[in-house]
Amino acid sequence: MDVADERSVKTAFAEIVKRYGAPRILVANASCREALESSFDRIAAQHFTDLCAVDIAGHFLCAQQFAAALPKGESGSIVFLSSIYAIAGADPAISSAPPQYGAAKGALLGLTRSLAARWGRRGIRVNAVIAGGVEAPGRQSAKFRAAYGRKTMLRRMARAEEIASAVAFLASDDASYITGAALAVDGGYTAW
Repeated sequence: MDVADERSVKTAFAEIVKRYGAPRILVANASCREALESSFDRIAAQHFTDLCAVDIAGHFLCAQQFAAALPKGESGSIVFLSSIYAIAGADPAISSAPPQYGAAKGALLGLTRSLAARWGRRGIRVNAVIAGGVEAPGRQSAKFRAAYGRKTMLRRMARAEEIASAVAFLASDDASYITGAALAVDGGYTAW
């Protein structure tokens, strides 16, 4: 499925419903990594457009189809994956995250609250996880991981399962009275 293509999203959801029934949980974590590769002085408007087509419009299209497929009277849960850069600037001394990334991830927080307000009466909960940096030794240097860790209260990067556990919690019935929330899972990065 190409989340930036409305027809592709509709087709994919129709196939999911046909094969498995209406989904009750949607976790939206797509991102247009290609739009993040340019250095700051080479960022073009198209980089913003490409990223927003996936990271914002794509998430919206998936949520829209999820809500349309959910039978009346049944509850559902949507969890968007945002980032610390939605609420904190990227420290250029350790991160090359470009401004369009923070802008897109910030927009997801607005989308979270808006959809939660719109669909709460239908029993659809919409939340976001503000994810901190995740340890990936094969893609990150030890120097980067150490520098990033010093910016957190817990003095380390997240493990992937720590982010996944928060997503699973928000998607579960254990979070049945949580909607419109943005849960920071960042080792205290944004709480300084």
